[in-house]
Amino acid sequence: MGLVIPFFGWGERVIIGLFGSVFLVALTIGYPYIRAGRVALHREWMMRAFAAGLTITTQRLIFFPALLMVEADPTDGQFAALWVAAFVAAFVLNLLVAEARIRATRRSRVQRATIPEFA
Repeated sequence: MGLVIPFFGWGERVIIGLFGSVFLVALTIGYPYIRAGRVALHREWMMRAFAAGLTITTQRLIFFPALLMVEADPTDGQFAALWVAAFVAAFVLNLLVAEARIRATRRSRVQRATIPEFA
């Protein structure tokens, strides 16, 4: 909806397009991994998709308190700029937190060679 009929102009189109692309790419990459039985990689990509999906909620949590701190009667331009800025901040914040969690919980993919001990 934000791509076809943007309420806040071109800024909304750009961020909604980026958001939607990241979300769909994460889902598209994650699906074949689970079909192949590679659960760890599937988990990583689903975490990225979930983080992108949570962007809308996080944007609201940033936008409304920020709106209360702006002038009593913001102009349409200020309102639109604040909305887009909150969306970008939420998008970046969610993806950074997800990526940090993925990297913190990732197991080493390289199996270390074991040297048999000789008695």
